[in-house]
Amino acid sequence: MAIRVVTCSGCGSTSVFNTGKKTDLNQKVLNRIWTGFFLIAALTALYNGVVLGDTDVLNRIMAAIFSMAETGFTISIGLTGVMTLWLGIMRIGE
Repeated sequence: MAIRVVTCSGCGSTSVFNTGKKTDLNQKVLNRIWTGFFLIAALTALYNGVVLGDTDVLNRIMAAIFSMAETGFTISIGLTGVMTLWLGIMRIGE
């Protein structure tokens, strides 16, 4: 496991980064978790559509996907504005 230490030239703070293979393992685990989420969702939609006879399930899934994408975008725009405000205040404080 390789560890990299970086020191900021402006403020003198030190950050430690793990650059070893454990990060690759974590990435693979996360990829499997997200793949599992999508497979479970697809199988559940297929079950609802075929076995339970719910023909409107795909329309509701698409509406929910776009609704959540819109919500995520709205939140990110708000957070970007707040981050810009505080970065400006910190720049003035320097």
